[in-house]
Amino acid sequence: SRVQSSLIKETNAKTRGIKKAPLAVLKIAEMAAILVEIGFVTNKNEMADLKSPSYQSALARGIASGIERYLSDSNNSLINLL
Repeated sequence: SRVQSSLIKETNAKTRGIKKAPLAVLKIAEMAAILVEIGFVTNKNEMADLKSPSYQSALARGIASGIERYLSDSNNSLINLL
């Protein structure tokens, strides 16, 4: 949810929500893992965005910011448990 909200904030993209599924790429991971769908190449508008260097930078900032928030919240939770 942190990555999702950060991506929306950075890109102003339409949210399609967060879904859970037993995907093979996530099931075999031995650590925290997410799959981020950033757009559809079959959608002309989204494809134009995905080709844009500024949009790519916004995506990278959104993903990185969301991961940083997750790690910060996780560290704070661990500290509170100790």
